[in-house]
Amino acid sequence: MSEMWRDEVHEKDRKEKLATYLFAMKEDLSEWIAGLMNITVNADTFMTLLDNGVHLCRLANMIQKAAEKYLIESPDSTLKLPRFVPTYKERGATHGSFVSRDNVANFIRWSRELGIQDVIIFESEDLVLHKFQKPVILTLLDVARRASKFDIEPPDLVIMEEQIDEEIALEQQAIALEQACQQAVSMSEVEVHINNDNTKPVVLKPKKKCAPKKVKNFIPKNLDTLVKEVVQQCTCEDSFPVEKIADGKYKIGENRVLIFVRVMRNHVMVRVGGGWDTLENYIQKHDPCRTGGSCNSCFKISIVS
Repeated sequence: MSEMWRDEVHEKDRKEKLATYLFAMKEDLSEWIAGLMNITVNADTFMTLLDNGVHLCRLANMIQKAAEKYLIESPDSTLKLPRFVPTYKERGATHGSFVSRDNVANFIRWSRELGIQDVIIFESEDLVLHKFQKPVILTLLDVARRASKFDIEPPDLVIMEEQIDEEIALEQQAIALEQACQQAVSMSEVEVHINNDNTKPVVLKPKKKCAPKKVKNFIPKNLDTLVKEVVQQCTCEDSFPVEKIADGKYKIGENRVLIFVRVMRNHVMVRVGGGWDTLENYIQKHDPCRTGGSCNSCFKISIVS
């Protein structure tokens, strides 16, 4: 009986964490759509407002128009545009109607033309009948990523992705630059100057130190505290380490998995592959205690700078 109760508690906790994750994503996309289209939408009204396809098709038309302008001003760009803009009908576009399905299907077709992969893109009924929120969210997030390439202001999640990608690129450049500097120094440390009398080595110091520029990250000063609050919910005796590598960057677990953590509004978010998750939901999937299993060590934080 106790085991069944424990499983029910874990399942309830899992659903709550998933709901928080979906809410955070909808909150960000709602703000993005509201800003672009000058409409009122929030995380609570997200699915209802979009389910007839009208605003989605309008959004697609807006992105298409901005992209066409961008390509005219940037003729050397290799970016591709969909060959059409989605048409839509407002009349009769009520919840669950055939008109709504046609509108949503047109947006989906346009999204495929934009380059959204089939493994990501949602099906009409996911939105029209509110069957599955997550594919709708992931599709729109990927649309936002591609729209940002045409100088359209992206949502916060995409901005954070771009910052992290830049950080990784700068680190790689720094490593390559340091290696190049070391090679240059080793070749210039000793120069042989030949004169009429003798030959003697002259030790030369490099003229300037090779140092990469630091990338700015908008991370709150209390991020470590916020991370602690999330991961210290387990009461197991053995501590599962979370090692701080740099601001917003941690290694967790025995395998020292590298994660990037950011704060979006009130949500502690973690970069997962090509997308995002809340830190709570991410740990929910990896902590044996929270998945209903048993463990000798669980997610407790030990910030090691």
